[in-house]
Amino acid sequence: MKGDEFIIHLEIAGKQYPVKIKRGDEQTEQRAREAARRVQQMYLQQKAYFSKSLEDKDLLAMVAVQLAMDMIPLEEKNDTQPFVEKIQQWTEKLEHYLRER
Repeated sequence: MKGDEFIIHLEIAGKQYPVKIKRGDEQTEQRAREAARRVQQMYLQQKAYFSKSLEDKDLLAMVAVQLAMDMIPLEEKNDTQPFVEKIQQWTEKLEHYLRER
């Protein structure tokens, strides 16, 4: 481990998970802790719903799928590729027009 990093331990489903954080990066540390808190909360909801009929790894897989499903619309919303392509088309048309003049 580098001197500019340290490890925080996040607890999810009764286990500790080490996460490297850049020293002084409080925002990343807060995000990691909040992410672990949310995963733990979702895990406990799934566990209560399925009443111990599923193993922890299955419950955590379900949490991962739910989080991924929640993330997809955000990625689609932030997809700038169609705009970049349209700007490139307009730029090519403008350059063509200017060369013709």
